[in-house]
Amino acid sequence: MNTTAKRTLGVLGATAVGAVAGILFAPAKGKDTRAKLRTQAKNAQSKTKDTMNQLSEKAKSKYNTISNQISEKVKANKDQILSSAKSVTKEVETELDALK
Repeated sequence: MNTTAKRTLGVLGATAVGAVAGILFAPAKGKDTRAKLRTQAKNAQSKTKDTMNQLSEKAKSKYNTISNQISEKVKANKDQILSSAKSVTKEVETELDALK
């Protein structure tokens, strides 16, 4: 996990803890406190889901970029190897013809 993701999750966690602590120590009725806790939990869940979706998209993008780079390198090396193999084949054929 990169530092941005760690910071984001840290901020979300600290926000949730702060919100819960603030609600628990506030002078309000139990019913009101539970309603506020439910709302805060839903908001935290939504923010966490959004953050995870963003991180997932970034990971997919990086994977696709790296995958494409690897494919291009394999393709380039494949052409070079095939060229070398053809060259060696020609040399072997020339040597065989010389031996006949």
